[in-house]
Amino acid sequence: MSATYSFFARYYDAIYSEKDYKSEVESLHKTIQALKRSEGNTLLDAACGTGGHIQYFRNYYNAAGMDASKEMLEVARGKFGDVDFYQANMTEFDLNRQFDVVTCLFGSISYLITKESLHRAIKCFSDHTVRGGLVIIEPVFTAETVRPSSMGIRCVDEAEYKLSRVSSSKREGDVVYLNFHYLLATPSEVEHIFDPSPMGVFSKHDFVDGMKSAGFEVIGEESGLSKEAIFIGIKP
Repeated sequence: MSATYSFFARYYDAIYSEKDYKSEVESLHKTIQALKRSEGNTLLDAACGTGGHIQYFRNYYNAAGMDASKEMLEVARGKFGDVDFYQANMTEFDLNRQFDVVTCLFGSISYLITKESLHRAIKCFSDHTVRGGLVIIEPVFTAETVRPSSMGIRCVDEAEYKLSRVSSSKREGDVVYLNFHYLLATPSEVEHIFDPSPMGVFSKHDFVDGMKSAGFEVIGEESGLSKEAIFIGIKP
């Protein structure tokens, strides 16, 4: 995850206030119940950020969260004091427990920019999944769907601060640079922060191959939670 996410942890929920976490979790819950073969009810949301999905997962599961950013987890813990949160990198974590479901949503997996790191993360997910359990991965894009460039803007207008984020993405080989420019206005100053946010471009085969290599039976592609495919595997 980009270091900028740690800096902007307190603003993260405001930036993504329009994201419909509730509907996404409702859709995922139906998928999980239809496919999961294990009998337990535990779920790990890897790269959980401030806990947007966990807010609703906890209605159905004994949910836990994991993220690399201490600051993002501090926000999540402040909102959900009854949830276990772990600070760890998704490519090399060991929580000494397994779960019936492991999710990695909202494109977080795309912050890995090499195929080797992608496959290491999926192997870690496998190590933390019980037999009959599921792993669910949602990238930002795949090699088949990524656009060569794009632009975007988000604005937050609060009494105590004003925040805008403008982006102009560019693909260079197998990496897309989102090129986020933030302007943060407070009563004392206006700051400009630049975050290149490099993201790996992986083919659908890369995801499927990584899941199979980690011991998952790939269920197939389901419709995406946002605009892209999600990848689902079951631990035999």
